Amino acid sequence: MTEEREFYTASEAARELDVSRTTVWRWIGEGRLAAYRVGSRTLRIRREDVKKALRPVVSDPIRDEDDLWLGYHPVEAKEALRQAAGILAGVDTAKLKKEIRQSREQDSGGRPDG
Repeated sequence: MTEEREFYTASEAARELDVSRTTVWRWIGEGRLAAYRVGSRTLRIRREDVKKALRPVVSDPIRDEDDLWLGYHPVEAKEALRQAAGILAGVDTAKLKKEIRQSREQDSGGRPDG
């Protein structure tokens, strides 16, 4: 019986996921698969991150509606945050919060969330 290791090389991760090494490197570059540097040239991927790369093909529509991270792409999110930096500078946050609360109350007919 083989021992499960905490970290994999890119080749081992590719073998575990049944994809090419090129795909693993692309996923790392896209931020879809986390990888860690060990020294200047060596890279390792945690077993847990390899397992997270596997997702069910059939999705549960009820669960998906509530999934905050559905469709989340770290690289795209980072770029969006960079572009939006400072967009709320100078906004009266207390007024904004009050308007949001009022809007929520109108949407719910005055009923508390629950």
